[in-house]
Amino acid sequence: MKDRGVKRDNAGNYPLIARVRADAVLVEYGFVTNSGDNALFDANLSAMAKATAEAVQEVYGVQGESAPSSTPAPATPNPPTSPSPAATTYKVAKGDTMTWIAKKLGVTLAALIAANPQVKNPTG
Repeated sequence: MKDRGVKRDNAGNYPLIARVRADAVLVEYGFVTNSGDNALFDANLSAMAKATAEAVQEVYGVQGESAPSSTPAPATPNPPTSPSPAATTYKVAKGDTMTWIAKKLGVTLAALIAANPQVKNPTG
């Protein structure tokens, strides 16, 4: 397949995920323009999917399985335990999630939720 380079906007961001506040990754395995590209893609699909899954597992420090499990994986990985946050004021913006705020402040999601009992549905 022909290398078509990396596409970014004028600010140097990847347009499809530039405004996502959650963990995000954009994977493009190839740009299929002919039957040869398509055959190459089809022949390597499982290997590409496996490599992607292993990379995500490595980033989040989770152990993978060779076959799908009947038990679904957690929706978000558990960040490392950290002490309860000191009194900090953060102005919530539209689109912020508790997970994103916890990462921004360097605390665990559990600590952020515990420090904000007034939030009625912190993970919803």
